[in-house]
Parts: sequence; C-alpha cells; structure tokens
Amino acid sequence: FTLLHFNFHGGGQLANITIYDATGRSVKRLANNAQLGTSGFIRWEGDDDDGKMVRTGNYIVLIELSDPSGKMT
Repeated sequence: FTLLHFNFHGGGQLANITIYDATGRSVKRLANNAQLGTSGFIRWEGDDDDGKMVRTGNYIVLIELSDPSGKMT
C-alpha cells in the first residue's frame, strides 16, 4: 500500500486523485471531488478500479486540488 499524507493551512480543499501506470493509462481513481480536512492521509491499496491488484512497478499520482472558491491550487 501507499499513503499520501497532506497538511494544509486551512480546510475545505477538494481533491481529485488518479493513479496512472508507467504508460499513462488510468489505473485507479482514489478521490473524486473529495473534501479534505487540514491534515490526514489517503491510502492506496495497490488495486485498480475493478479491485484487482496491479503489477509491481512505477506509478504516477496526479493530485488536483481546488480551494472552496473553486480556484485550482
């Protein structure tokens, strides 16, 4: 598993988090407009969107954040 830790000065951040394989294919959508607090973590179990374990290797984590007003940060 992988833990993605975060700390923000203020809460209310919205997050989209997607895991991609080394060829750029989307493997797992971890968060879709998930509201985050000021600190915490998100855990990826190493599975894909169908719940199957992915192969060992390199993966890319794309994190898109927006503040409560909708501004991307």
